[in-house]
Amino acid sequence: MLEITNNDQDVNKSLIGGKRKKWVDFGKGISMFLVVLYHSEVYYAITNYNFSYLFAYFRMPFFFFLSGYLFTSNYLQFSLKRKMLQILRGIVWTYLIFTLILFVPKSISHNIPLSVGLQEIVLGWASWFVVALGVAQVMFGWVLSKTKNHKAISTFSLVCLILGYCISIWYPERLPYYFDRALLIVPFFGLGFFYRIYENIVDRYVPVKWWVLLLLVVCYFGFYIYDSMH
Repeated sequence: MLEITNNDQDVNKSLIGGKRKKWVDFGKGISMFLVVLYHSEVYYAITNYNFSYLFAYFRMPFFFFLSGYLFTSNYLQFSLKRKMLQILRGIVWTYLIFTLILFVPKSISHNIPLSVGLQEIVLGWASWFVVALGVAQVMFGWVLSKTKNHKAISTFSLVCLILGYCISIWYPERLPYYFDRALLIVPFFGLGFFYRIYENIVDRYVPVKWWVLLLLVVCYFGFYIYDSMH
């Protein structure tokens, strides 16, 4: 969520006719609302109906898609050094400040030793979303700095998907810095990255921008039903 907001400068570089791309802003708003809805019902449920789970397989992938879309305004001139500085300012420092502020209150409220809470911060376990997104961006940025070939980048995304899925099955324990989840983020990140590159072509043949949203909804509702049945 923070990284998407911090990359608004990339959105501004992609303005059409001096106007912001409203679907990007609207998409960020929907994603933020779904995250708040999910955590509100999980931790502070006041009814027996948890409707947030209807979006459990969609809300985060859509976030990652948007983050990939905003990753760089011109991938041919991508600078890994510049991106690493953005990650440091927008993710690393944010993670450290946020987790350290909540460090003591969280340990007291959850009856967790301070040493355990500090260990979770060091290992990147205190906030999975921020950490996993940062790791995914570092991996994707490193690959993009080495090659601009679309097939190579697509292959990398597919490998991350397969590897992440296998790790989640064979080794269900969380890895340091949520590396396993970061692998699963990369494919959705790549979808946003490529959509930005081919956006004009897609719009030419598919004028409705929400086809991406619809595709993710259909796929993840399918996964949700399959997961519920098994």
